[in-house]
Amino acid sequence: MSPDGSFKLDASYFSFNRGAKMYSRKFVDTFGPERPAGGTFEDRHRDVAASLQCITEEVLLAMARHVYEETKMESLCLAGGVFLNVLANTRILNETPFKRLFIHPAAGDAGAALGAAAVVYHSMLAKPRTWTMTDAFLGPGYTSAQIRRLLQNRRAEFRELSDEELVEAAAQKIDEGRIVAWFQGRAEWGPRALGHRSILADARNPDMKDILNRKVKHREDFRPYGISVLRHEMESWFELTSESPYMLLVGRVKDEKRAVIPSALHVDGTSRIQTVREEDGLYYKVVEAFHRRTGTPLIINTSLNVQGQPIVCTPEEAYDCYLGTELDCLAVGNFFLEKSAGG
Repeated sequence: MSPDGSFKLDASYFSFNRGAKMYSRKFVDTFGPERPAGGTFEDRHRDVAASLQCITEEVLLAMARHVYEETKMESLCLAGGVFLNVLANTRILNETPFKRLFIHPAAGDAGAALGAAAVVYHSMLAKPRTWTMTDAFLGPGYTSAQIRRLLQNRRAEFRELSDEELVEAAAQKIDEGRIVAWFQGRAEWGPRALGHRSILADARNPDMKDILNRKVKHREDFRPYGISVLRHEMESWFELTSESPYMLLVGRVKDEKRAVIPSALHVDGTSRIQTVREEDGLYYKVVEAFHRRTGTPLIINTSLNVQGQPIVCTPEEAYDCYLGTELDCLAVGNFFLEKSAGG
């Protein structure tokens, strides 16, 4: 690696440009055989993953420092799939001179494409800047009439609630230890559920990560769940001062708070954070209602899907996910569905 972050790869270890796998036979011969899906994690697997994470962070830090030295700008915009790496993003924020980061919520080819289009539109065509991206809710939305028709056609039992009743019902069920599927408004653009196509749960329950894995997500035990926290309460709980609206930063949980939220705690004492503000509407009100009930201004937020499937988009997909898993409740629009406790 060079001081500016540029690097070279020995292409004989990789096959991403020649086949379906990222790595070649030589990589396997050097580092050991692949772990089969669902197989046991060994120290060797952890060592390879930790080493890759370490070098990725060092490369990105060097690149960011080089960009700052070249530009002296204090704001940095990041896009590309690697910037879904919350540990690397947080180190860039904490260990470079940049004071502000914007990380695109669709931080892959889709987000990079938007940036390319913006360069052409504003820089090459000299068009004025009239729009600012303030949220990621750019996907499809559905009317109450559409959702009601679906539920009636499926002969579902549901209650139609006001916004206030819906918020309180969801907060109450989360406080009771139940898992709530939350489907509202337009879908998020990007791989992070941000409160429109989400599964919500109580981070205070030390068993909640295992419950979510067993009942719904069926993913690897080492993968922690992210949380949504009221922006104005964040600095009382986390060593993080920056906004994180797209759940792309981590914050170290303050020592006195760690025992309160065991199911949101990473092994290094951090949590992956989404900050929510009053402008976030109903979702903000759910977290706020939970805070009023419990004194805890945050909840677990993970994507509304099962392993191997994309985040649900339509009310039909949300309802099928609710039926096909052990989700306890579904808030879809202003309609609230609940399975009987234990069944």
